[in-house]
Amino acid sequence: MLRKELLDKVTLVSPALANNDLVPVLSHLWFTGTHVMGYNDQIAISAPCKTDFKGAVPGAIFISLLKNSKAKEVELSLTGNELLIKAASSRLKLPVLPPSDFVFDIPAMKTPSSIPIKGFIDGVKGCLRSVSTDTSAPDQLGITLIPNEGKLLQLFSWNGATISTTNVKIPEMLPFKRAVLSGLFCQQMVNIAASGKDAKIEVDQEHSLFACGGVTLYGRPIAIDKPMPFVTTVQAELPKHFTKSIVSIPTKLKLILERAIIVTDSATEQTTTSVSVKEGRMKFTSKSGRGEVTDTILVEAGQKDATIDIHCRHIKAGYGAFDKMLVTETCFIMTKDDGNSLYLIAAVG
Repeated sequence: MLRKELLDKVTLVSPALANNDLVPVLSHLWFTGTHVMGYNDQIAISAPCKTDFKGAVPGAIFISLLKNSKAKEVELSLTGNELLIKAASSRLKLPVLPPSDFVFDIPAMKTPSSIPIKGFIDGVKGCLRSVSTDTSAPDQLGITLIPNEGKLLQLFSWNGATISTTNVKIPEMLPFKRAVLSGLFCQQMVNIAASGKDAKIEVDQEHSLFACGGVTLYGRPIAIDKPMPFVTTVQAELPKHFTKSIVSIPTKLKLILERAIIVTDSATEQTTTSVSVKEGRMKFTSKSGRGEVTDTILVEAGQKDATIDIHCRHIKAGYGAFDKMLVTETCFIMTKDDGNSLYLIAAVG
């Protein structure tokens, strides 16, 4: 088979490989004869890949060997418990675990959801901005889906400092009240959707499935004992008539943020920037042991006077994705004209 084609397939599957050998088969690529698959107890990814053998090979080593070859084609053959890889003049052998060691099968998709895929993927992509890796707060580890009776699917994520949220219109109610998709599942769903077509998704309390272009992604849901009250939290931060108060994000803001971050963010020190608005002038003051910088920009009418301390790196994370903003006494809000997608950065202190 073509080396590049095989490399593309195993690379696509590789995010589902475990990064340790506590359970050896979870760090292996599983070849079933028709597909190649990875499973790490959180997600699984399966891609079409026809082979004349069945078994599991060490994933990281197999992928590295393919990357470090210029052979146009490779030949794979199984002899006993070893896989022989022929690549041009190279002969490589890897140990193989038998198919009986495969500990998981991706369940079949029974009832694909009516969620509009493009809008959903766009919403997930935006919400990944606020997904955290803090295991002490489980609902920071993924994106929360909450369908409401107004035929909207609300997406939320937070990392302790920011909240990202967006609404996706749905044609009918969904068979769950709340679900949390892991950040790893969501990131791979975005990646797979970008390279395939005819996508389908199924979400329930037991698992999440995403199929696109022949590739199937499985995800285990995140269990939350005390879920974050996202809806009321966001509502409490938005002023009345919010969409009438938002103002355009000045183009000068990008470099202002860069200068502030140079001063406030280092490997040994993290300080805040004071953002104050008075009579249509927004002032950014950043100070640390590295220096001090002050910038001022004009903002449109509608922005009321306010002062907050904030980490500008969080504002930078949303710059370019939004064209409107609003500063209150408690947060820096970024959005678009319709207010359908929001990015809220909490004030510090």
